[in-house]
Amino acid sequence: HAAAATGRPFPLAFRDYAARTARERGAARLGALARLEGAMAEARRALLRRPLAARGEMVLAPWVRLVTLPAGTHALAETHHAGRPTREGALAGGERETLLVVATEPPPPPGGLREVRVETLAPLVAAFLATAERPAAVSTWSRFAARRGLAPDDVEAVAREYVAERVLLLG
Repeated sequence: HAAAATGRPFPLAFRDYAARTARERGAARLGALARLEGAMAEARRALLRRPLAARGEMVLAPWVRLVTLPAGTHALAETHHAGRPTREGALAGGERETLLVVATEPPPPPGGLREVRVETLAPLVAAFLATAERPAAVSTWSRFAARRGLAPDDVEAVAREYVAERVLLLG
């Protein structure tokens, strides 16, 4: 009811309800799926207002989310979406996975929603993309590489791929 009164998107209100219910019932699988679905809803609507990148900076696009969840959440969500039965049990203990949630761009026609893709990121890629959740200087690429003993050209190549996919935006 509050969502209707405030104009808040119903999927986000449902995410909050499902997350609260999951906490109350100790249902980790439901909570993880609710967080993932909420991130997908935010990305579809490009709801996160990130500051724009200034010249020489990079930032994640408004239609991109990084979400860290219990390991196995992505596989569980794919199983649910495919309508296949899932086995009972917990997700992968205390292990975590970071998922990249990307909505298609440009925006759909009025009243439409963007398609969304979700992929599991390698921890190193997740750490790199997290540096761009707020505008960051492109020189972050070389500092990131140096701190991890990587070749700066390799990090730049990965970054350029994400720029080409419009996951990262350059100012």
